[in-house]
Amino acid sequence: MMTANQEDKKILAFYEFLKGTHKKSSSNIRFLPRDVLEIIWKDYIIQNFSLSELFKFGFTKLINEKLFTDPTQNDFAYAMHKCCEYGNLEILIQLLEVWKKENKFDNLFYLINTSAANGHLHIVEWLYSKKSSSNNTLCTINAMDLAAANGHLHVVIWLHNNQPNISCTKSAMNNAACKGHLEVIKWLHNNRTEGCTTDAMDWAAQYGHLYVVEWLHENRREGCTKMAMDLAATRGHLEVVKWLH
Repeated sequence: MMTANQEDKKILAFYEFLKGTHKKSSSNIRFLPRDVLEIIWKDYIIQNFSLSELFKFGFTKLINEKLFTDPTQNDFAYAMHKCCEYGNLEILIQLLEVWKKENKFDNLFYLINTSAANGHLHIVEWLYSKKSSSNNTLCTINAMDLAAANGHLHVVIWLHNNQPNISCTKSAMNNAACKGHLEVIKWLHNNRTEGCTTDAMDWAAQYGHLYVVEWLHENRREGCTKMAMDLAATRGHLEVVKWLH
C-alpha cells in the first residue's frame, strides 16, 4: 500500500512527465484543469493511477470510466467509501443507483460515518434525506466522535440537531483535545453531557496544544495525570512542561 507521501510523489512525477512533453509551457502545466488532463492524458492516468488516487486528485470522468465500463470487475463498496472520504456525491449517487440501493439506505450507515469523519456535510445531508420512514438512524456513535476528532464542528452540530438518537462518547472531546480543536471542545462542553477524561489534557500536552491544556484546566474538572508532563517533555514541548509545573 502506498503512503500519502508516495502518492504525492506520484502525482508530482506525473506533472514532471507532462512538463517534459510540453517544454514551451512547462511553467503552466501544473495548473492545467483536471478535465483537460483527463482528456489529453486519459490513457496514461488510467494505466498509472489507482482508483484511490483518481479520487484523491479529482479525476471524476476517469473514475466513472474505471468504475462503470465493467461494473462486475469493481469493488463498489470500496468506491463508495472513497466517495465519502473525498466528498464526491455525484459518483456516490451513480454507485448507489447501480447497486439499486436508492430506497434501501438503512444498511449504509458506514457511509455517513465516513462522510462525517471527513467533514463532507453535503453527503451526510443527502444520505439522511434518503432514509426510510421506518428508520431515523443512519449513522453510529462513531459519526460524531470522528467528526469532532477531525475538527469538523459544522458536522458535529448538524448531527446533534438531526440525529437525536445518536450520541457521542468521551472520545469526541478527548480526541478533539489531542488534535487541538478548541472550538469543538468548547461546543461539546456547552452543548453535550458526555464530557472527557484525563486523556484530553494528557494528549493535548503530548502534542503541544498549550491553549487547550489551559482551557481544560480552567473549564473542566477532569484534570490530567503525571503522563501529561512526561508526554510533553518527551515531545519537546517546553512551554507546556513549564505551565504544568
